[in-house]
Amino acid sequence: MEQTHKNIRKDKPSRTKWSESAIKALLSFLLKHKDKLEELKYTRGAISNPGNIQLWKDAEVFLLTFNFEQSYSNVQIANKWKNLVDNYKTQLAESKKSGSPPITIQYKEEIKAILDKNRPILNPKSCIDSCEFLLRKDDDLNIQENPQVETPYMIPKIGRKHKNKHKNDDANANLEDQNRKKSKKCGNNLGDILQNWIEQQEVRQIELDKKREEKEKKEQEQRLELLHMKQQSDMMLFNILNNLLNSLNSLHTKQNQLNQVDKASQGI
Repeated sequence: MEQTHKNIRKDKPSRTKWSESAIKALLSFLLKHKDKLEELKYTRGAISNPGNIQLWKDAEVFLLTFNFEQSYSNVQIANKWKNLVDNYKTQLAESKKSGSPPITIQYKEEIKAILDKNRPILNPKSCIDSCEFLLRKDDDLNIQENPQVETPYMIPKIGRKHKNKHKNDDANANLEDQNRKKSKKCGNNLGDILQNWIEQQEVRQIELDKKREEKEKKEQEQRLELLHMKQQSDMMLFNILNNLLNSLNSLHTKQNQLNQVDKASQGI
């Protein structure tokens, strides 16, 4: 019985773990696309079926560029944003109660900027910088736990203690220098990836605007052409009716003349 219980608990799917750097990256994405996030309030099925929402699909692609240890699906991203907002509102309500101890609200400024639709879209550089810092911090912790370069153990020799200590100090200094270079390179790569992604989104937006303008122009031309065709058809119909009316009048005049001739012949 105990073994069965263990197996059931082992088969239970693991809960999605969000690192702080991943949350910061998600907030920077939503801060840039707060207008699209606002439109979801009026989108049917945005809550019941978030997997079909393009915004969460774009967020999934955006987070993949950071090469986090864990990938996040569009549904997981939508649920995470909902949980962040719920926690923010709960903590905000608790902080406003009289007599309550001070509460530190997580990601207060970022979420507040995203939810405030009247507030202009800010440059998400602060979120990006903090995300880079957290990534560098995670790399340092991973290097400390699983160092790639092991400090060689120097067998102490009689009369050479000072020399061995100097060699160990040099090895530690080299290791720290490699760690700093790796962290700096990671931060630069992250900034370049994000900058390239922003530029691609801007180019994509320009193309979409151009296509929309071309479509509106084409529709306008079609409407004008239909209006012109309608005017021509109305003019043709008017001419036909006018000709028909003239023919009827001419026929009526001839009939009257024939009647007068008949009456004159009968009088004779």
